[in-house]
Amino acid sequence: MTFFASWFAWAPISCLFLGKIAIGYTVRRFILVNLILPAFFGILWFSVFSSTSIFYDQLSNVALYAVFQESGLSPVVYSLFEYLTRSLVTTLLFLGVNIIIFVTATDSNTHEIADLCSQQVGTQGHTDNHWVKVFWALSIGLNAWLSTNFLGDDGIKMLSHIAGLPGMIIVDISTISWLILVYKLKQQSSSVLQTKV
Repeated sequence: MTFFASWFAWAPISCLFLGKIAIGYTVRRFILVNLILPAFFGILWFSVFSSTSIFYDQLSNVALYAVFQESGLSPVVYSLFEYLTRSLVTTLLFLGVNIIIFVTATDSNTHEIADLCSQQVGTQGHTDNHWVKVFWALSIGLNAWLSTNFLGDDGIKMLSHIAGLPGMIIVDISTISWLILVYKLKQQSSSVLQTKV
């Protein structure tokens, strides 16, 4: 549920980024690269990690569940890696992938937030004022560091949702506007049909 809520809250910023990188590609290629391939990767990722966790949890007399009960969700991954061969390599690879994910997500989000905060947009559709992007990158980085060090897992989740709240409000207002538009179009089409009859 947390994963879904986070994506819903950040959907408007993500859509702005995906819309800008889609320029020059066909709709088919865009859907393949941004929807279908990530969906298959997500299915593979979650299937491998969840089935491996269930297998080793049953094998170890619910030791992973005990770690979850005692320390929360995050340490379960590292406890799982202890059951695998070359656990140090797996842990380092996992940390490396997470760093790459955080850096690329922060980069795309700071691009779009900087564009929303700037009136100067360059030829590539991004702001020419790099200080705005640096400001937002430092703000996100500082918040991430403070959250990690002082608030723990629950604090990070809370800050992620709070930071995405403006985007969620935009989506809600857009949905209400769309419903009003559909209602008005339905009224107009029914009045046009009545005048023709």
